[in-house]
Amino acid sequence: MIIRLFEFRRMIWDNDVRLIIMFDDSQIELERCFSNVYWPEEYVEMYGNIEVSLVGTSSFAFYIRRVFSVRCITNENVNSKSVDFVLPRKKTSI
Repeated sequence: MIIRLFEFRRMIWDNDVRLIIMFDDSQIELERCFSNVYWPEEYVEMYGNIEVSLVGTSSFAFYIRRVFSVRCITNENVNSKSVDFVLPRKKTSI
């Protein structure tokens, strides 16, 4: 699972992903725990040369939106971007 999560984060960086909407019927009830698997809740975390930090969280009636700063750190430079992570609260909401 750890390798897959590293690959997931790397794929987001490599493909310039800016929005992720998570759908998983078995986990919607555990929305807070589920999204923590993919992204840090409070602190900056490093995944290889990818640094991820939580910028903010907004709760809405039908979904939770988290904004993360994602940075790729190499010997030559540091590039960064913002990624929105949206987790629906209910299956019928979107």
